[in-house]
Amino acid sequence: MRGIIVADSDVVFATEEEAKAAAADLRQLIEYAGLEEVVETSPESSRKLLASLLWDVPPLLPLYDSDRRRLLFRMGVAACLLLAVLLGVRWIYNDYQAREQARLAAQQAIARDAQRKDQLAHPERYFRKAWLDAPLPLDAGIQCASAILSLPFSSNAWTLEQAVCAPSADLEVTWAHTKGASFVALPPGAHIASPQQAVETRTLQTLPARPADQPLLARDSATALLYQITQNISSQLSLPWEAPEQLRIDDKTTVIAPWSRAEFTFSNLPAQAMLGPDLFTALGLPGVMLTSLTLQNGTWTIKGYIYVVIS
Repeated sequence: MRGIIVADSDVVFATEEEAKAAAADLRQLIEYAGLEEVVETSPESSRKLLASLLWDVPPLLPLYDSDRRRLLFRMGVAACLLLAVLLGVRWIYNDYQAREQARLAAQQAIARDAQRKDQLAHPERYFRKAWLDAPLPLDAGIQCASAILSLPFSSNAWTLEQAVCAPSADLEVTWAHTKGASFVALPPGAHIASPQQAVETRTLQTLPARPADQPLLARDSATALLYQITQNISSQLSLPWEAPEQLRIDDKTTVIAPWSRAEFTFSNLPAQAMLGPDLFTALGLPGVMLTSLTLQNGTWTIKGYIYVVIS
């Protein structure tokens, strides 16, 4: 027994009259072909009937499978929901990342501002207190004055021309050639620097640094005290002041040292001022460091620095 599937039978009609007319035409076709009319009322019975009429073919699937369509519909809805959830999670994550970056940027800005304020509030951390590394003026002065005063005025017919003493460093002595002085018999330890001079260098003992720091004086007070010392010893004083040191830490922060300094020079000092500790005791002001004592052609000079606080 064989059958045929008529495509015209799978039709949807707008009215019952049209459907009945189409069914009558199909019945005529069936009668014309000599076929038997079979009416099935369910998809399952139709599949069984069609399967019995066909052989060696894959199982038939209904043209309209409501279960499959519902499954596909549900899968589509689930996919849409999943996509919506993923998009929502992505938006939430991006928003969180943006907020987190903004929070971190704000924290970093606050930290930098606090660091900058701390740097400006404590500029002394960034500058060396040079006077603390130097010996006390009393120790430095006595060391150099004693070393110079111990030199002879002449040695092997060479005359003492100049002696420059750097505390805790060395004593450099310059001898002047005189008539009758021998270039072979120089002063002990000296070497010829020119036809007119011989030079020798003596290493001095390293003096200890000052034991403790003292508050620096104000500029006006320091100036007044140095002028008074100058007057007391009948000397001359040069006191040029320097601008405070600056240090650029970063693009936005420059710190200024809380102190400034002046290089003082006492010139035309009387020789008797070198014979005792009084002058060097008077120079023992906070922030004072001696850099050199010089005797040249019988004239004494003292150089050094004084550091003062910036008010």
